[in-house]
Amino acid sequence: MQKKLFILCLAAAVLTVFSCKKTQETPAEPAGTPSTPTDPATPPSKTPDELFASDYFQRFTDPSSGVVSYYLKSEAIGKDNSQSVYFQGCEFSNDERFLFCMCSTNETKVREGKATQERYCLIIDLKTRRKYQFPKSDNYPWLDPETDRLYYCVRAKDQGSAQFYRRDLLTAPALDVELAPFPAECIPQGSPRPISRTLNHITLTSDRHKVFIDCWVKDKDRKDYFIWGMLDLYSGAWDQWGVSETENVTHGQVNPCHDDEALCAIDGWDDSQKVHHSLGKDPDGTTRRLQYVKRNFMKTIMPSDENGATHEGWTADGDWVYFCGHGINLRNVRTGEYKRVLLTNLSKEQATHCHPTRDLKYWTFDDAYPDFYRGGRWKVHFLNTLTGKRVMIYSGRPAINDKDNLSTLHPDPHPHFVCGDKYIICTMAGDDLNLHLSITPVDQLIKMTSE
Repeated sequence: MQKKLFILCLAAAVLTVFSCKKTQETPAEPAGTPSTPTDPATPPSKTPDELFASDYFQRFTDPSSGVVSYYLKSEAIGKDNSQSVYFQGCEFSNDERFLFCMCSTNETKVREGKATQERYCLIIDLKTRRKYQFPKSDNYPWLDPETDRLYYCVRAKDQGSAQFYRRDLLTAPALDVELAPFPAECIPQGSPRPISRTLNHITLTSDRHKVFIDCWVKDKDRKDYFIWGMLDLYSGAWDQWGVSETENVTHGQVNPCHDDEALCAIDGWDDSQKVHHSLGKDPDGTTRRLQYVKRNFMKTIMPSDENGATHEGWTADGDWVYFCGHGINLRNVRTGEYKRVLLTNLSKEQATHCHPTRDLKYWTFDDAYPDFYRGGRWKVHFLNTLTGKRVMIYSGRPAINDKDNLSTLHPDPHPHFVCGDKYIICTMAGDDLNLHLSITPVDQLIKMTSE
């Protein structure tokens, strides 16, 4: 009896040791479960001048409109340029604590041989005033504004693989949490540099478990493939929704309210033989730019009355798509209803990228007229649809280069609302001809356009 008891105790001890080892190797938090932050921050009582203080920011007042914004200073980040993300992304948490930006070297310095180009990203903790560096890849990261978690993907230098990561900014802002790798099913075997694009910008499903991928890959014969679908960031499972050998299916965005839907764009592209492929049309003549996408399904969304559309996004309710084209436009993907938010005179201005508040009362958009090239002069507008009035956030800023030296940094302003529509963030050139992430409080804009 004692011998049997000894054997049972020994077995239990072995199981206990194994169980402890397994627990240590498993993340304490169930992988991929977005939690309430352990240190939830309350909205700060600081004024913008205090929050965006001179250790990191420079206060700027537009000389024509009087609108006040705050530039992220070059000396504060250790690089010439700081940039915001694409207009439907997010880089500022709702608690107004964490901000991230993309950093790079001034291109004129590089062109003149005075510096080499270096690119990376920074997280800035506005509470502790500390900053943390992380790698730059070929896509736009995304900061979950509610959980203070940052998601990003890093492509290998040989373009043969890529890896998704997460940072939990409230608890370990300097620690990379490794998520799923880029799906192997999308990588052609035997190709020297197969991944031309991992994805454009990170958008996640409502549970933050899956990311929508719109990749561009090349096989060993340099033939191009455009593939889109969902990757589970925690199991690594890949669910392919579609593939094309003829159309550049890009700018994929998960619907904010329906995880089984996405918005994509079809864009012109140059293949490996330098042959240009233009944006096509459906048999009825409808421009194919806007695409409503589900698994194994794609349908063109009717654009504006002029049959043109660029730079699209979902509204907060997931029922409407907004886009630019002779101004600002809305199309309901359920009913087909069309609304014109703003009609612009293309001989004087052009809405290039636009973004609304959640209630669609207020809009911001950038305007490149008359410099339609990368790195030219830009303006940024604010529109109050309740009064129909506008105010210039930036009435005109200097070009950072000329038409003979186009920027490769995608330096467009890309203005968008953040922090529950409290601020507008964009990228803007300073007097130093560096790019600066800019933050503009919205309350002044509403006041200016309500009188």
